[in-house]
Order: sequence, then C-alpha cells, then structure tokens
Amino acid sequence: MKRAMLVSLAAVILLSGVSYGADVNFNGLVQTRYVDVRDEDGTFFAKAARLGARVNVTDKVSVEARFELAGEPSLLEAVVDYALPWAGLHARVGQFKLPFGFETQISRFDLEAMDRSLVISHLWYNGVSHPYVRDVGVAITGRYKLFEYKLGAVNGVGYNFTPDPDWDGTHVLPSWGRDNNNSKDIVGRVGAGIPMFAGIGFSLYEGKWPVFYSPEVCNENRSAKALDIFLDTGKMLFQYEHIWAQGRLSDAGIASLASLGAGAAWPGEWQGSKYGGYYIVLGYRVNAMIEPVFKVDMCDPDKETDTDRLKDTYYGVNLNFERKARFQIFYRESKIAGQFDDSAFLAQASARF
Repeated sequence: MKRAMLVSLAAVILLSGVSYGADVNFNGLVQTRYVDVRDEDGTFFAKAARLGARVNVTDKVSVEARFELAGEPSLLEAVVDYALPWAGLHARVGQFKLPFGFETQISRFDLEAMDRSLVISHLWYNGVSHPYVRDVGVAITGRYKLFEYKLGAVNGVGYNFTPDPDWDGTHVLPSWGRDNNNSKDIVGRVGAGIPMFAGIGFSLYEGKWPVFYSPEVCNENRSAKALDIFLDTGKMLFQYEHIWAQGRLSDAGIASLASLGAGAAWPGEWQGSKYGGYYIVLGYRVNAMIEPVFKVDMCDPDKETDTDRLKDTYYGVNLNFERKARFQIFYRESKIAGQFDDSAFLAQASARF
C-alpha cells in the first residue's frame, strides 16, 4: 500500500474520533535486531516499526487501525468493533488478526524466543499475504467466565496485498485484501482457562484457495487445526502448541509467484499434502528483569517424506525493563532431517508505548 493511502486512512480515523469528541489512544512498537549467522557477516536491521490508533467513538463502538512502517509500509488492521447487547459479545468488521492458534495472538514484543515458530511460517505459505494471520471479514468474539470463543468468516486471501495491482482480465489478482471467488473461509477458536495464568485452546480453519491464475488452482481445499496449552505461575512459564494443516504453496511456488509477469501461466507449485509441527517454550523468571528461556521448535513441511523435517533450538535470556522495553539475546541452532544445518546469534531490542 502506498504511504499516501496509509496517511489518509490514519487521518480519517483520527479526525472522525476528534469530530465526535471521542477518546483517541495511540500505541506503537519499535524493534531492532542484530543477526550473526555462521559463515556470514553480522548485520543490524529494523525488525518492526508499528503505529496504531484506537478511537472510542461511543461506549459501544470503537475503531482501530495499525500500520507497519518498516520496509514497505502496509496496513495491518483496520476494524470497527461493536459491543453487542449480550454480555461479553463483540462484533468486528474489517481487517483484523484472525482467531487462530496461540502464538499468532501474541504480539511481536511478547514473543518469548523472538521469532514466530517454524510451523507458523509454513502456514503463511498458504497464501502470499499470510491469510492465517490477518484477513478481511467479520467476526464474533466473547468470553463467559472461564470460556473464550471467537468465530469469523473471511475472504481467505489475507491482508491488503497484491504483487501487481494493475493486472486485469479473467484471473485478476486480489487487491486490498479483496477476494475474487464466492467461497469464504471459516476460522474460530475456543478456549478455557484463567487469563494470564493457565489455559487450553483449540483452533480450526477451513477454506479454499482463492482464484489466482488458472481454474486448476481454484477451490483447492486448505485447512488447519491447532491445540495449545499454557501456564504462567509468575515464576515458571510453559507454552505448547501443535498445529496440523493441509494444502499450501511450496517454497518454489512462492518464488515463482514473485517473479511472474502479466499473462504468465500458473507455476504449478500447489501442494495438497499434509504438514504440521509443534513448539515447546520453557521460561524461568529469576527476578522481574532476568528470564532465561529455552525453546524447541519442530516442523514437518511434508508428512510424506522424512528428508525435510526442520528443528530450531533456542537458548537465551530476556531482560525485561519494566513492561515497555526488553532486550533479548539468543543462540539458535538449526537442523534439517536431524543433521546440523546452521546456527545464529540473535540480539533484539524492543520498546512499545
């Protein structure tokens, strides 16, 4: 999305809030990282630079937008939230983070081992613009005592993305998160537990691959389900999540898609095979500032072969400065099919407001 569009949308949201005399609350995140991979030169880069605004228009209606400004600016969220008359229920319309999984609900700032898990990144390959993370549609969310429930219907394309918005013709690519088939994807999550202490959840995603280049790819099934468990006693931290999925673009398909020009044929890199993985995070807070963390991250990109299994192991420490700043230092060891592949030293500074 162009910078002018981002600025214009932000201005509309803020001016709407001011004109109604509503409260306007800003939030943001800045992350910088240093990476030193074995046999490569170390480098610094900006991992994230996010700015958001929330406008409480009335007691029941709020509007929220969030932008990513690192690299090519993009719109992450633009949603209207309405508190329904039934206790605990909210209706959301717009572009929002989907209620799928546990780790996908955690902000970048609060990730215990700096990065999303391997299986999460492979879920993203289901669509060029990460449909398992954010999408455009409607959702109902709510909580009753120990139970939390969320259900949404979305385009299935992902958020505000198109490789070339000028393409046209029979196989038009979706632009601004717009779907170009009649099928809508269903996503939901149910959970039980005590917030910030312990819980268990189950997520489900069912949908179709949207029409991109040819009828052969249209309406291919894709699905995912996830089980998550977490415990946070204040001293000890435990997180576990297992994801099972089917149907995605291959790595070669992603590369081919990025290089295609107008009128090009579909590269034929759709994979209907099953894939999945899990991760386990263990943490111990020595005090309010120091938190050693250990993470095992496993992913099997294709269940039909054993030669592509991935494993990342993280050893590190989080240094938490109050609640709005943290510094993380990690060593990551990577393996493919049980064989040592690579290692990296990671250091990250984060601040939010």
